Amino acid sequence: MRPSANAQWTDEEVAILKSLAGETDWAAMSPHAWTAEQPESVRSYCQEERRQAADRKKTRRARRRLLHKSTRQK
Repeated sequence: MRPSANAQWTDEEVAILKSLAGETDWAAMSPHAWTAEQPESVRSYCQEERRQAADRKKTRRARRRLLHKSTRQK
């Protein structure tokens, strides 16, 4: 079963199809290898959104730790 021409394949589907076809170079099928081979296809705004989300998470955790320390010392 093949998706229509405009459907996007997930990484898992591509890896499964390649493995069924006999490819065993698992390192070449990793997302990092794909990114290195096709840098023009990487969505930079998605990378920036992930970085911003990670920064927000670190900030929230730091605030919680500081709040916990300040209430514990009383």
